[in-house]
Amino acid sequence: MTNAELPPRLAATVVVLRDGRRGFEALLLQRSQSVSFALGAWVFPGGVAEPEDSQPKLTSQAMAKRTAICETEEECAVCLAASELMLFAHWTTPESESKRFAT
Repeated sequence: MTNAELPPRLAATVVVLRDGRRGFEALLLQRSQSVSFALGAWVFPGGVAEPEDSQPKLTSQAMAKRTAICETEEECAVCLAASELMLFAHWTTPESESKRFAT
C-alpha cells in the first residue's frame, strides 16, 4: 500500500495565543530529537487522536477538540475547555510524506 492509499490519521493542533505587552504571543514547544516525526522542530501543541478515546457518536470535529484538550494538557500542562477552542483551519499532510495526519 502506498502513502497515497493510506488514510491520514486524525490529529489536532492547538494555536494558543495571548495578548502580551508587545502584541500577540504564541505557545510553541520544541520536539525531542529522539521522536520519529519532525525531530527538534518548534511546533504548536497537539497530537494524534487515540483510537481508545473515540466514541461512536463523536464527529471528527468533536474528536479533534477532545484530542486538542488532552494533548495540550499532556504536553504543556495548559488546561483548555472545549468552549475556548475554535476551528481555524484544516490541513492534511501531503501524500509524499511517510506519515500523514489530518489536523
